Amino acid sequence: MVSDRGGWMTSTQVDGKSRFWIGQVEVDPEGLRLRISDKDISLEPKVMQVLVELAINAEEVVSRAHLIETIWNVTYGGDESLTRAISILRKHLEDGHSARRIIVTVPRRGYRLACEVTTDRSVNVPDDEPLSAAGAEKQVQASKPNPWFRALPLVVIAAVLAGLVSMVLFRPAETPQPTTFLVELIDEDGVLPRLEAQAPGFEGGLAAANRDVRVFSEDTSQTEFELRLSGKGESDADEFQSELYYRDFKVPMLTLSWKRDHQSSEMFAKQFVLVTSHVTNCFGDLIGQMDTGLQTNTDFLPMLFDLCYLSRTGHFYRPGSDVTNKMIDVFPDSPGAEALHALLLLSQPTRHYQGRKDIREEALLSRVAKLLSDAKAGGQSGELIRIGETLLKARHADMIEQEALLSTIDGSSWAAVTAGNWRVTLLRRTGRLAEAEYLLSETVRKWPGYEDFYIALSLAQAMQGVHDQAFATISDAREVFPGRQQLDVFSEMLTLFYLDDAAAQKLLEAVPVAHIKDCLSAYRTALRDKSDFDSGVCDRMDPTHRSRLFALLGDYDNAMAMIETFSEGAPGVGTVIHYAEFYELWKTDRMWAVADRFGLIEYWRTTGKKPDICFTEAIRPICDQKI
Repeated sequence: MVSDRGGWMTSTQVDGKSRFWIGQVEVDPEGLRLRISDKDISLEPKVMQVLVELAINAEEVVSRAHLIETIWNVTYGGDESLTRAISILRKHLEDGHSARRIIVTVPRRGYRLACEVTTDRSVNVPDDEPLSAAGAEKQVQASKPNPWFRALPLVVIAAVLAGLVSMVLFRPAETPQPTTFLVELIDEDGVLPRLEAQAPGFEGGLAAANRDVRVFSEDTSQTEFELRLSGKGESDADEFQSELYYRDFKVPMLTLSWKRDHQSSEMFAKQFVLVTSHVTNCFGDLIGQMDTGLQTNTDFLPMLFDLCYLSRTGHFYRPGSDVTNKMIDVFPDSPGAEALHALLLLSQPTRHYQGRKDIREEALLSRVAKLLSDAKAGGQSGELIRIGETLLKARHADMIEQEALLSTIDGSSWAAVTAGNWRVTLLRRTGRLAEAEYLLSETVRKWPGYEDFYIALSLAQAMQGVHDQAFATISDAREVFPGRQQLDVFSEMLTLFYLDDAAAQKLLEAVPVAHIKDCLSAYRTALRDKSDFDSGVCDRMDPTHRSRLFALLGDYDNAMAMIETFSEGAPGVGTVIHYAEFYELWKTDRMWAVADRFGLIEYWRTTGKKPDICFTEAIRPICDQKI
């Protein structure tokens, strides 16, 4: 409990009415406001109640059950509302201080406010307590993480180096995760000493990354895999090959080539560890869930490893459903392959063309329904079927039903995380961007090798208008996973839409598609010179992009006219209206009419889950009237 000495607050002083301070943040429970660096931020009542309850018990764990029962007055349900409240509070209290958790999640117990609380403003609070959103953008670049591990001294004698690698790399983690599938690293070809000589610091980077995710171990009683390294000689010391073996099978399940290619040695080591961890943990999740009868089939197993490797990049290069489709062709009687194929088809985002519905949607859902039916008839059960059936129902449901259905998909397994794309999509469609950002941050933390989720996280940040933070997220991913086209393309999009003109002009010169280049050139010219926008050259651009360009230039009439052409039959299009550039349009009846047409007002009224804009000072009175 918090000490009562020197003005620090005790539980008896917290009555839900009096003001108090969390670090530099002033909390006004009656006014439902936070005051951060002379900026007032409104909170909805239940979010404020969560913060007050945590402050009452500062530095102690408050259970989720207690918070739900106390604030929502229910003994079950309420989990999503609490998660959203915590997400909103973290966004405001931790903005600009991403390296430090102010509200700490204590697994299987609840939450803890890890900060001193005071009712006396004269108390000297350290400057590194949570600051404000104001200035957070300026701090983003400065707060980028340092390299994972400082380079260790180069050991000249190869034998000594190999011994140091063994001692540093395979130090056991203090809290082993029982579901982690560990790997024995075998380097009979001397790749690691040669690589350290070529790229000093690789050794330290490998050790640091392995401590974070714990994938490699020398304890063979804990390992399910062997990763064997082979090199190409002294001239190619920063290029090598890895072969991943599973249990006692004599054939490699996955063979990969590695080349440093301008990366720092630490980032190269981190990439190596994260990719290995992702593949092995994905495989471990799936092989335990799939009722295939093929767990010892050396034709089937490499396909599953291939799927896990491809899944890191989502659907940009080659969708994982290509692999599962091949599984079904080769093993037509495998219910596990059918269930997995259905899940991957359902997890793909819906598409739209020029603001209209994808005509292939119904055929896709019919195919999935048959796959799930056949898989169940063949004996498949468990998480793959449960999640698949939930997603199928959600794809047919309205947003209110989706809210109830998708909230039942929980956990951090590969299947649950992959299906979580749809949960994030619903949050974005309904304007709950802070919660989407939090869920994506947690996913990236648990599955740091999943490249696709860095893009989703960066997108959630860009939609909130935190463009520097969005760019920092995608830049960090590109540093670890260089040369990945999907990361590069998204980074270029952020630059062309939001960042400085000098960087944008360099990219414009290389845009290969003529009509896109002409449109973005006209936009950047109008933005730079504050001149009229030659929008005629953008006629071939998707209307969702054109509407954003108009809004970014302050031409809200044309932006609104473009938004009004969006078809509610293509629900994914509705996500666009929640971009920060459209904030001013939420002050108009026309935007609320579009929201009503997309079913958003009914959703907000029925669920009680309002969009983030409703907690801003200017829009809050309008929300109270409209919702």
